[in-house]
Amino acid sequence: GDRFGYAVSMAICSRPLLWVLEDQLSHRHRLLIEYPRAPVVLIESRRFMGSRPFHKRRLVFLIAAMRAFAADLRDAGRNVLHFPVGQGDSVSNLAKAVAACGADALLLM
Repeated sequence: GDRFGYAVSMAICSRPLLWVLEDQLSHRHRLLIEYPRAPVVLIESRRFMGSRPFHKRRLVFLIAAMRAFAADLRDAGRNVLHFPVGQGDSVSNLAKAVAACGADALLLM
């Protein structure tokens, strides 16, 4: 379960990259607390935004919330890699982020 996966990740991750999803924008998230110096990646995903019939205002809110969260994390001193909508696909953006940070693990929030 969650505890086992978390224990394993704690044991093998010396340089993790935290991938923050659109619906996980919380400074109190367990991984942000456990890895206070880990870099964070946020990807504004066309796939996610097209996955449901979101109203345009809801999409604007989601994008604005992600950008504000990225800015908050930067202001707190965290290294943030943010990929806006239209800047590549999620897989290539994740590969770029992992390479840029020298991460040995990608932890999904």
